[in-house]
Parts: sequence; structure tokens; C-alpha cells
Amino acid sequence: MTDSSPRSSVDLVEVAASSDSKIAGVSLYNGLAEVTRLSRVSLKAGDNKIVISGLSNSLIRESLRVEGRGPCTIHEVSISEFPVSLPTVTSPKLTDLLNEKTRVEKVLKRCQQAISAIDGYYDSLDAKHFEASRITEFQRGVSGVSEELDNKLLYLEDELEVLTKSIDDERAALGEVKAENRLRQRVSITVHAERDCEVEFVIVYGVSNATWDATYDIYVKMNAKEKPVRLIYKGAITQNTGEDWQDVALTLETVTPSFGVSIPELQPWTLSIYRPPLPRTKSRRKSRGGGFDLQKRKRDTSDSFTVGEEDGLGIPFSGSSAAIPKRILLVSSKGDINATFSVPGLMSIPSDGAAHNVTISELSLEAEMSWVSVPKVSAKAHLTAKIKNDSEYTFLRGVASIYVDGSFTSRSDMPAVSPQESFDCPLVLKREL
Repeated sequence: MTDSSPRSSVDLVEVAASSDSKIAGVSLYNGLAEVTRLSRVSLKAGDNKIVISGLSNSLIRESLRVEGRGPCTIHEVSISEFPVSLPTVTSPKLTDLLNEKTRVEKVLKRCQQAISAIDGYYDSLDAKHFEASRITEFQRGVSGVSEELDNKLLYLEDELEVLTKSIDDERAALGEVKAENRLRQRVSITVHAERDCEVEFVIVYGVSNATWDATYDIYVKMNAKEKPVRLIYKGAITQNTGEDWQDVALTLETVTPSFGVSIPELQPWTLSIYRPPLPRTKSRRKSRGGGFDLQKRKRDTSDSFTVGEEDGLGIPFSGSSAAIPKRILLVSSKGDINATFSVPGLMSIPSDGAAHNVTISELSLEAEMSWVSVPKVSAKAHLTAKIKNDSEYTFLRGVASIYVDGSFTSRSDMPAVSPQESFDCPLVLKREL
């Protein structure tokens, strides 16, 4: 019996990430970013395979998530890498330049071979085989030929350099673009559509080579009676992922997500009591008065076990052994430092590796001024402000630029400060007390 039903096939839909999809939002962490990309495609009823190419090489595979919005079911999602191949654009002028470059390279190679042959021949000759009157004439001939070849070599090298520049200029004029080596990731999505329809796919993935750092501008007015400190909280955004973030909703996160994290397991420590080996005793000749020798052997045996002091458990240890160091815990965070900052409006961050600043908030804060001096160390006095963070924002570690009465005075490290906490901020260094 022959099955007359039509053979099933998979419709292929290719999507270029840069032109056929759009980055809708970016959540930026310290060291990585989570990108949300939207792509709308038309599907045929049945099985379809959507291939989204040109994604960043910084893509973290474990972070990929795909959602479909429409009458379809996602069956499989995979990631692969491929070299980008773009069509080569050419012209008659470019062809002539390339042919001329090939010809010059061949002539240059023959010239180099001729110079090497003359040098080798000259080095292999023995003065004994020449008459004294002909040696000078021979050297002049070799020098003349070598000089002619050297001049020709310099001319060919200059001509080759000019041709190479002309070829690059012609390719630039034709719009020939080299393959973008930083965008070689490809996501393949296999879906089953119930009918012919348009479906919007949401692709969420993490990328490295992106980060943000907290920076601060602190303005202090010495004659202000209330809230003398104005603090500008900023974020310096840097990304070099290969993907330009054009008009995206940007969110700054203070927590860095981790992948493959599990609760550590404690391994057992097996303890045992150290028992020193019994010392070897020399054989003694039997002497008169055996009772005296028996008491001496008892004292020797008793003395041999006194190898060190004992601890509180009665376990002997050597006085020269180093004590096991106690475990020292390091504080990794202070208070609740998890926060999310949403940048109002849309932002564009190019993939250029440069820092792009965005203002998170401007705050007016209370502060107490004081002069601090350590005369034993220095005769100078420091003006310091104890600033209270009475806002809802958590200050992250960063660098602060200090301005007192409109003048720049210093740069200092900003500590991590939770809401309602205070921190010391050095303002001015006075030269004399």
C-alpha cells in the first residue's frame, strides 16, 4: 500500500539580526549584559526553522531563552557559529590593480632571488683563482650589478605599496566591507505553526564585554545651612560586544547573575591521635643486682614517651609545630546592596569600548563638617564631611569627584553605602594648622 499523503518539509526562514530584528531592552550588570531582542517573521503552516544570524560572539550560551508570541509551538533551540561570507564587489579598475599587483610581486621575487644568487656566488669565490690585476675589475663589476638590483628592489617595493593603497581605496569606494568577525553566532529555532501566520519571537541572551561602574560628583557649599551636599549619582557604561544598542530601554543592575552555581558540600576531616613510635633500646648485658636494672629500664621507658607537651585533650604535640590558623571570614557585602536603576527614555550605546555616562539621580544630603589632623604624622589638617545617605538609593563602590564652593578639590574612593548609613568624605587639605 502506497501512502499518497504529501511529504512533510521544513520551511527555512533566515533572519539577519542587524536588519531584521531589534534590540528592545538591555539589563546591564557588572561584567555582562542581558539583551532582549525582538524579531517578527512569517511562518507557513507546519514545521518551520528560523535561523537568526549575526549575533555577538560574546553570547553566553547557557543564558539563551526564546519565547514565541503566536499560534506556534517551539520544538528546539540551538546555537552554532559560522564564518560570515559576503559577496565580493569588483570593477574593471579593481581587476587591473589586482593583476598589476600580482605582476609586481613576481618581479620583486625574481629581483630578490638575483640579489641572493650574486651574494652567494661572491662569497663562494676564492681569491687564489684570480690574478691580482683582475680582482679590482671583478669587484667593480659585482658592485655595479648589486647596486642596480638594489635600486630596482627599492623601486618595486615602493610600487607595491602604492598599488596596495590604491586597491584599498577602490574597495572602499565600491562599498566592499570585510566580514564582521565579532558577529558569528547563529540561533536556530524549530517551530510548528498551526496555520500561516506572523509570529513575534523574543530572544533573551547574556553577553560579556559589557559593564557599568558607579561614579559620583559631590558638590559641597560651606555656607549652606541645610543639606550642604549635592550628590550626582552616575553610571559609566562600557560595551564592546560587536552589537550596537540603538534606542534601547536600559536598566542598570547591581547584582551579577551566576551560571552553574550550587551549594558547596563540606568534605569530612578525619582526625586521629598521633602515637609516636617506641624508641629502640640497646641490649644490655645481664649484671648483678637485676632489681636495679629493672628500675632503670622502667625509667628509660617512661622518659621515652615525654616527646612534648599535651593539650587539653591529652594529645601530645610538638612544641615547634605551627598552630593551625583560624578561619577568617571576609565581608563581601554591606547591607542590602541589590538595586535596579531604570534609565528614563531610550538610550543608544555603540560598541566602541568607550565610557558613556548616564545620570541615575541627583540628591541633596545632610552632612557634618569637621577638621581632622594628626600632628605627630603631619602638620596639615583635613576638612572632612560625614555625609548621611537619607535617600532610597544604595551607593555602590566607585570614584567620586569632590567640588567645594564650585572648585574642584580632590578625587576619592566612594565606599558602598546603604540607605540611612553615613560615610566620611575628605574635602580639602589645609596646608597649615
